[in-house]
Parts: sequence; C-alpha cells; structure tokens
Amino acid sequence: MQKKKAIYYAETAGNILKDNPNASEVKASSFGILSEYAKRDGNTLLEEKYLLEAYHLMKADKAPYYYTLINITQALSNFYKNQGNFEKALDFQAEVTEYSDKNFNQQQALNAQKLEIQFETEKKNNEVKILKEREESRKLQNYLYVCIAIASLLGLLFMFRSYHFKLRLSLEREKQLEFEKHESEMQVKLEKEEQARLRAEQQLLEAQQQQLQKEAMANVLQLEHKNRMLHSIKDKLADDSSLNMQKIMKEELVLDNDFEDAKLQIQRVHPDFFNLINEKAHKKLTLLDMKLCAYLYLKMDTRQISQLMHIEPKSVRMSRYRIKQKLGLDKEEDLNLFLQKLGN
Repeated sequence: MQKKKAIYYAETAGNILKDNPNASEVKASSFGILSEYAKRDGNTLLEEKYLLEAYHLMKADKAPYYYTLINITQALSNFYKNQGNFEKALDFQAEVTEYSDKNFNQQQALNAQKLEIQFETEKKNNEVKILKEREESRKLQNYLYVCIAIASLLGLLFMFRSYHFKLRLSLEREKQLEFEKHESEMQVKLEKEEQARLRAEQQLLEAQQQQLQKEAMANVLQLEHKNRMLHSIKDKLADDSSLNMQKIMKEELVLDNDFEDAKLQIQRVHPDFFNLINEKAHKKLTLLDMKLCAYLYLKMDTRQISQLMHIEPKSVRMSRYRIKQKLGLDKEEDLNLFLQKLGN
C-alpha cells in the first residue's frame, strides 16, 4: 500500500511539474524514487530508464542542485557496477567526483558571500560604536591623562620588581638544572656499573655451566669405560678361570691413569665441539665416531684408543678412514690436524 502511494505521488509530481523549467530538482527526485522501487522489484531496465531520465533532466538544468545530481550519478555508477559494466560505472563515478568538487566550491562561495555580508554589517556597527566612544573619550580625556601617568609610574615599578624576580628565578632554575644534570650523570654511572656487574655474573654463570657440561661429558665417558672393563673381566673369567687378576688390574690401572689424563683434557674441549664436527659431516657421525674424534682431539694414539674402546687397532684405523670420508677429507689430509683446528 505504501509503495503504491509513493509511486503514485512521484508520478503525479512528475506530470504536474513536467512543463515547469524551475522544477527539475523535484522531477529528478521523483524519478529517483521510481527507480528505487523498480530496483526493489528487480526491474533493471525500468530502474536504468528512471535514473537516466533524472540524470539528463539535472544535466539540462543551467544551475543544477548538485546534491541531487551527485546522488543520481552515484546511483547510476552503482547500477552499472552491479551490472558488470565497469567502464560506465567508472565514468559516472568520475562525474560524482567532479560534481562533488563543484558542490564544495559552490558552498565555499556561498559561505564566503555570507561572511562578507556579515563582515560589512559588523564593520558599520563598529564604526557607529567608535563614533560614540570617541564622543565619550573627549569627556574623559583629562582624567585619562592623569590615570596614564599613574599607570606608567606603577608600570615602571612593576617592571623593576619583575626583572629582579625573573633574575632570581633564572638563577634558581640554573641551579636546579645543574643538580638534575649531576643526578642524571650519577644515575647513568650507576646503571653502567649495574650492567657491568650483571654481564660479569652472566659470564660467570655461563662459564660454570660450560664447566659442568664438560665434567658431565667426561664422567659419562669414564663410566662407560669402567662398564666395558667390568664386562671384559667377566667374560675373561668365564672363559679362563686361571686368569691372572693382578696382571689385569695392573694393566687396567695404567689405562685408568691414562683415562684420568684424558678426562682432564676433555674438560677443556670446546662445548660446541661435537655440534661443529657433526655439522661438518652433515650429521652422519655415530656416537662411537664422535667419541673416537674426542680421543683423537686429545692426541691419543691408536694403542690408547683401542684399549679405551676395547677394540683392535685395525678397527681404530678403519674408523679413522670412515670418519674422514664422512667429513669429506682427502686421503692426504690429516684427521688429527683437522680436529685440532676445529676445536680451536
């Protein structure tokens, strides 16, 4: 019901004002209402027709109402955008920008005109007011002369006192700035000392942590060696009950002394030694390979390594050759020298 009334009134207004050249804005608004209802009904042809009629009507007006023209042009841009005709949509959007600028300039001109009229009115009012004030000022001229003299004297006195006050304030402010500067320097000094203390503590903690890591690694190697020694003695006793235990203990004591020397040396190994060598070998080294590298880094010979690892010297030499291949070393390159450079 409401829709029918709106369409009826819009069409009636358009018909009544059809021949009125000064009613283009009202007629264009009527077409805009009709296009909106056509859009709701899904009638795109009728929607386009009403919008174009409103557009041409406003364009034909010599002094169009830009606000209505902007709304109609924006509606046409949105319509063609929804229809997929982006070229027309872009053209109408450009016109929207153009009319917006003209509307802004028109409003600016109107505002400037209003301000000019207001300025002229206030100017005349001020001129009348000035004439009245001049008339009154003549009556008070003698009195003002006396007041000016007194005010001048008081002003000089005030300026003199103000100068001394500013001077004293400036000196106090300078002292305050010096005090604040001294405090700031002391604060910076304390902060630097605190940072140095924290760095020293952090370095000490890192050194302690690295030392603990080295000792733990050495202890693990020693425990592993002891376990292998015990298993070896057990196997030898099972095979030969007449085994000379004193000879075995003597040999083991010699090995144990060698291992104590190795333990002291391995505690000085770079904490990242195993990570570095494993990266050089592209993570192809086994745990036994890395253990052999540690013994070689400690400058142990083939006999010592074979006794510590309970393997044949031939197996040690084969393991050295296999490690060189994994590290990508040539046959002429010395594995021991390579490990010493890496550790350093």
